[in-house]
Amino acid sequence: MALGKKAETRDMVLTEVDRRRIAHRLQLLEQRLTHYPEPLVTVRLTPHPTERQTQVDPRVRLGPEGADLISHHAAETIDRAVALAIDDVLCRQEHHHSALPHAASFGAPSRGEAREHRRQPVRKEDKHHERE
Repeated sequence: MALGKKAETRDMVLTEVDRRRIAHRLQLLEQRLTHYPEPLVTVRLTPHPTERQTQVDPRVRLGPEGADLISHHAAETIDRAVALAIDDVLCRQEHHHSALPHAASFGAPSRGEAREHRRQPVRKEDKHHERE
């Protein structure tokens, strides 16, 4: 499904380059959210002139009854702040997806399997025979 996009700039004037970079990051996000029904992303850009930073707060709703993925990042440039925030949302989406019942466990062995492969302790008698 197509990603719904909404941006709140809060009295900021974005250059065409900034708009294209934000659109590119949102396109990457859209590729990862194709399997969710009606995903919606809202990006809020807040300038902090005294700190010379821009804060970016993306909120991704994974469908009408889906979870919300939220991030907050600030950086000196708009592009860097958006990149950090969208990367964080992608990481959160991956963790959310891995927590679903049908998802794989990322290859981590369960505790039961780990016990089978434990090394058995060496007895003192065995150490004595090894020296000879």
